[in-house]
Amino acid sequence: MLLILRLVLAVLLMAWLFQQVRKPSGWLGRRVVRAMNLSHATMTDWGLQQVTVPKNAAILDVGCGGGWTVRKLLALAPEGKVVGLDYSSASVAVSRDTNAHEIEAGRVQIEQGSHCPSRIAPSTSSRPWRRTTTGPTCQPTCERF
Repeated sequence: MLLILRLVLAVLLMAWLFQQVRKPSGWLGRRVVRAMNLSHATMTDWGLQQVTVPKNAAILDVGCGGGWTVRKLLALAPEGKVVGLDYSSASVAVSRDTNAHEIEAGRVQIEQGSHCPSRIAPSTSSRPWRRTTTGPTCQPTCERF
C-alpha cells in the first residue's frame, strides 16, 4: 500500500512539474522560470550565435520566459529595442524583474499575451528575429522575417 501511495505522489508531482514548465504560475512557478533561465542559457547562446542582429534592431521575443534571452538580444542590439511576450504571468513577472533597468530606460517592454503568431499584430515589430511557435500544435521554430 505504501508503494502505491509513493507512486501516486510521484505521478502527481511530475504532473505538477510538467504544468509548471509549460505555464509557470505562482511563487513556485517563478522559481521554475528562474531555473529555466539557467538551464536554457547554453542553448540560447548557441542559437544567438547563428544569427546576425543589427545593432539598432527592433526585436520580438515570443515566449520570453524569464527574460534572459531578452537581455542577451538587447546586448546584441545596443541601439535597439526588445519586446518580450509570454502567456505566463509568472514568466512576465520574472522577465520584468530581470530587465527592470532596461524597462526603465525604455529599451525593453515585457507583455503578457499569446504565443500563437496569428494573434500577434504585424505592427508589433519591424523585421525582428524571433523565437516562435507555429502550426496547429504550436511546434517551436526559429525564424527571421
